Amino acid sequence: MPVIDAHAHLISTDAVEALRAEMPEYAPVFADRDGGRFLDYPSGRVSGPLPPGMFDVEVRIADMDRMGVDVQVLSPTPPQFGYALDEARSARHAAIVNDATTTTAEAAPDRFLTLLTLPLPHVGSALAELERCADRTSVRGVELGANVAGENLDAPEFEPLWAELERRRMFVLVHSAPADSPSYRKHFLRNLVGNPADSTLAIGSLIFGGVAERHPDLVFCFVHGGGFAPYQIGRWDRGWAHRPDLRDAIPCAPSEYLRRFYFDSLTHDTASLRFLGERVGWDRVVLGSDYCFDMASDDPVRDVRKLRLGTDDQASVLGMTMASILDRAESMRNEG
Repeated sequence: MPVIDAHAHLISTDAVEALRAEMPEYAPVFADRDGGRFLDYPSGRVSGPLPPGMFDVEVRIADMDRMGVDVQVLSPTPPQFGYALDEARSARHAAIVNDATTTTAEAAPDRFLTLLTLPLPHVGSALAELERCADRTSVRGVELGANVAGENLDAPEFEPLWAELERRRMFVLVHSAPADSPSYRKHFLRNLVGNPADSTLAIGSLIFGGVAERHPDLVFCFVHGGGFAPYQIGRWDRGWAHRPDLRDAIPCAPSEYLRRFYFDSLTHDTASLRFLGERVGWDRVVLGSDYCFDMASDDPVRDVRKLRLGTDDQASVLGMTMASILDRAESMRNEG
């Protein structure tokens, strides 16, 4: 059974350079200075230093071997979503990023698979991009922001996208992308608090907005261990039981829907990871590293093995569950 990392990021040099050439007012530029390579965005945001494994496939594979990871499912980073662009540029942006990601994956097909980014909130263009890329051999799903330019994921306009992703049996990785609000700008709180809070908001929206009820076969996975939702689900159940308006779209308690979702193992704490698995079931937890940022796990496989789970539960987390999910998407493509 291969060990599969469901949460691993790629910033393609080719994609950055192509975007810079076509939309310089939006795209970042590489800056090499003391401390390493950085991405400088026109907005003033700076990402980095970025480790060599972000760009060098051989370094990445060596890191995977060191960690005991057989396969990474490559996804873009949140600044590459392009949700703030107009429809034409958003579609072009997604195409550039997706072509670069799939090209990287196809160069080492035994080690990499791909998640697409989509040009949201433009659902028509998103469906067109999905159709354009879905038959590429490395593609197994999509990565979406936990919100789309501030719009929650239960917005009615996204309904055709959910239906199509469900039909294609695609894996949907929901990644936090919190707003740059003033309250988050100190103490790295945009990441430490904003990321898990954003995932929590997405989970709540998909449950209370009825998306999970209407699309029971849609495979959602949330990074960073699902944020605060697994810990606060009792509060949600209490609200559902006592407020009629919260029962408008969902006939079951929120905890029933939480158990239908998947969550990565990136909690940075053994006790928290154990709580997550006991709350949702180990068959709903998949390996996630957040490679290769400073907030990534240095050894995600060891993090799971430290739990000393039973053989079946450990195998589920390390790769068996993800293999089953990814096989669904592949079998649907072959049937099509």
